[in-house]
Amino acid sequence: MSAPFEERTARARSGDLVEGYVAQGGTGGEGTDGEGTGGEHAGGEPAWPSADADAGAPDRAPADGAGTSQSPSEQPSSEQSPSDGQPAQQPSSEQTTRPTRLPQPQASGESQPGQRQNPAERTSAASAPHGRTDRFQQGQAGRQSYEAQASRPGPPQQHQPRPQQQQQQQQPQQQQPQRRPQTGPQPGAGVQPRPGSVPPAGMQARPVRIEPQAAGSDASPESDDAGESGETAYLAAPAGAAAPEAAQGPGGPPDGPGNSDAPPQPEPEPEGEAKPRRGRTKALLLGATALVLVVAVGIVLALPAVSNRLGLPWAPNAPLTDPPQPIAVASHLQGVGEHGQAPTAAGVQQALSGPARDGALGTLSGMVVDPLSGETLWSQSADRPVAPASATKILTAAAALLELGPDARLTTKAVEVAPGQVVVEAGGDVTLSSLPEGEESLYRGAARLDDLAAKIDKATGGEVSSIAVDNSLFTGDKTGKGWAGEDAPSTYAAPVEPVMLDGGRSDPLDDGSKRTGTPSADFAKRLAAKFPGASVDAQGGDASGGRVIAEVESAPVERLVEQMLELSDNTLAEAIQHQVAISTGNEATFPGGAKATLEVLSRHGFDVEGVTLNDGSGLSVDNRIPAQLLTEIIAVAAGSDDAGGSPGEQPSSPAESSEPDAGSGASRTETLRPILSGLPVAGGTGTLSARYDDGVPAQGRGWVRAKTGTIPSIGTNALTGYVVTVEGRVLAFSLITSGARNTDAAREALDTMTATLRECGCR
Repeated sequence: MSAPFEERTARARSGDLVEGYVAQGGTGGEGTDGEGTGGEHAGGEPAWPSADADAGAPDRAPADGAGTSQSPSEQPSSEQSPSDGQPAQQPSSEQTTRPTRLPQPQASGESQPGQRQNPAERTSAASAPHGRTDRFQQGQAGRQSYEAQASRPGPPQQHQPRPQQQQQQQQPQQQQPQRRPQTGPQPGAGVQPRPGSVPPAGMQARPVRIEPQAAGSDASPESDDAGESGETAYLAAPAGAAAPEAAQGPGGPPDGPGNSDAPPQPEPEPEGEAKPRRGRTKALLLGATALVLVVAVGIVLALPAVSNRLGLPWAPNAPLTDPPQPIAVASHLQGVGEHGQAPTAAGVQQALSGPARDGALGTLSGMVVDPLSGETLWSQSADRPVAPASATKILTAAAALLELGPDARLTTKAVEVAPGQVVVEAGGDVTLSSLPEGEESLYRGAARLDDLAAKIDKATGGEVSSIAVDNSLFTGDKTGKGWAGEDAPSTYAAPVEPVMLDGGRSDPLDDGSKRTGTPSADFAKRLAAKFPGASVDAQGGDASGGRVIAEVESAPVERLVEQMLELSDNTLAEAIQHQVAISTGNEATFPGGAKATLEVLSRHGFDVEGVTLNDGSGLSVDNRIPAQLLTEIIAVAAGSDDAGGSPGEQPSSPAESSEPDAGSGASRTETLRPILSGLPVAGGTGTLSARYDDGVPAQGRGWVRAKTGTIPSIGTNALTGYVVTVEGRVLAFSLITSGARNTDAAREALDTMTATLRECGCR
C-alpha cells in the first residue's frame, strides 16, 4: 500500500514530470457520491473510465451507487485485494491507452474526477465491492493534501536532484493523514473531465509536482498549464509501474507545510557554479602558456649571437667601458708623391725587364717618368709615332682645357624667326638630357630638353607652329678619315652633329645602347612633341636675324673632359675637338679640329713633332702619336706647380710646367688637372672597372688610373696614366702595343707592367 504511493510522492517532490496513461473507454453512469464513471466528455476531453469497465459492463454502475475504481496501489496480478480477497479485474480489451495530462479539480463541493475523498466519504465507500475503493480513497486523500499545500502562499519549491530522491526512498514509510481538499477555485485548472470519472482498472493515479512561479509572478488562476500555477497534477500510470517511496510527515508530504518533524534538506548546488571550474582551468592554461613564452624569450635572449646583436648587458662582446668619443675626420683628399722616396731608373728598368718582354705585347713602345723630378725612369721606342687608339683623347682633353678653359660651357639657343616659328641654333652640345627633372643621365649636370621647352613655351605663350634646327655650326663630313663604315652609328659612336640628346643613345642610362644615325632630327621631333600641333621642318632653319627666346647651357668643359675620358665617349670627343677648332679660327670639321689641337699643344710647350691626327676620338686607324707626348701631358698634369723641367730633363731653370697659360693666367699643371680626375680607376670605374681583378695585376687595383685604347684590327692596345707606388710616389706612364694578336692577353700584360710599378719600390 505504502511503497507505490510514497515513491510517487518522492517523484512529485523532485519536480519530475510524469506522463500517465489514461485508458479511454465508453461512457458510464454516475455514482451516488457524485463521482461518475464513464468515458469522454462530449467536447472530446479525456475522462476516467467507470469501474464497471473491469467487468466488461461499460454502462453499469455499482449497486450501492458509489463510484469505484482501481486503487492507485493495486497491480494487475492474481493477488487478492486486502479488503475482500477478490482478484483484481484486467482492463477490457476494448479499452486503449494514451499519454495525457489530467486537469485539476475546480471548486469545493463539486464532484471532480480524481478528487480525494474526505474521511466521511471513505467510510461510506468502505462497503464498495472488491475492497478497491478504500485504497483509492487513500490515494485521493494524499493528492488532496498536495493540492492544499500547492494552494497555500509561500516560497516556490526548489527542484531537488535525483540523488536527493534516493535519500528520500531510504526514509521510513509513514502513514499520511487525510486532508480535505481546498475550497474555492484551483489555480491552473484547465480542461475538466466529467464528474464521477475514476481511473480505469490497471491504471494508477500518480502525483506530479509542478513548480509554482516565483514570488510576484502574474500567474493566472485560469491558466491551462498546471506548472504555471504551482499545483500538483495527478496522472494515471500503468498499474505495474514501480512507485518510489517517500517519507511523509504527519501533516502531509515531506516538504509540505505540515511536516514540521522532517529533517531539513540541503539546498541543491546550482548548475551555474560549475562554470568557475572551467574558468579556473582556462586561467591555468593561459598562465602556463605565458610562462612557457617567458622562458622561451629568456633562452633566446641568452644566446650570444642575439645578445651581442642587441647589445644586452650580459652579451659576451659587450664593451667593458663606455665607447670612446668619435674623432672628427676631415673630408678632403690629400696629395701624394711630394714626400715619398723617388725610385731609381735602374730599379724601374730592372723591375720592368721581365714584363716588357711578354710576347703578348707585340711591339711595345712606352715611357715612365717621375712628374716631380721630370726624370725618365724607363723608355722603349717612346719617340716612335704609333696608332694610339682612344689614347688620342688625352691630346683632345689637353687642347680643350688649354684653349677653352675648364669653366667654358656650350650654349643651345631657341630663336623665334616669325610668330610661332622657332629655330634651334645648335651650339655643339651633344649631352642634352631627355630625362625629366630629378633624374641624371650618363652626363651629369647636362642641360635638359624640358627646360628649353619650358622657356620657349613661356616666351611664346605656347603658340608654336613649327620647330627647325640650324646645324650650320659644324661643317664637313660627319665621320672622320680612317673610320670604319660600321663605326657610326654604332653602340660607341654617332654621326657628329652640333646638337643631340644623350649623345645619340637610345637609352640615356646605358652606355652600350644603340646610337641614332639622325641625332639632330630626333632632337627636333622630341622638342616639337612638347607643343601640341607643332610640326618639324625637315629642311632645317636659319637662326640669324631672329629673336632669342630661350637658351640652355651644358656642364663646364672641365666636366665634359672628365666624362669623355671616363666613358671613352667618341661622340663627345669629336664635339669637343670641333669646339677647339671654332675657338682657334679653324673650320669646325674633323681636319680643322685635328689641326687646332696640335696648334694649341705646341703653343703650350708640348712637342708635337711626328704627330698625325685625323680626329679627336682615336677611332681613326690613321692617327700616329708617340708615347713620349702622351707621357709628357700626364706628367705635367700630375706635377707640382713649383717643379721644373720637361720630361726627361732635370729642372735647371724655371719649370715649364708652371708656365702661366696665356689665356687664363693659370699654369699648365693647374689647367690640366681635370685630366687626372677623369682617368678610369683600375678595377673601379670606366673602361678599367673589369680589369686588375686577379694575379699580379690585382696589386695595382685602385692605385692605377689610366686611359685605355683598343683597335683590335691593327693590334693596338694602349694604357696612358699614372700609378702611386708603395713608397707614395706618383709615376706617369704611357704604354702602347702594336700588332698584338690577342687583345685580352695584351691587356693583361699591360696591367702587369703597371702593377709591377706599384709594388717594386724600384730603388
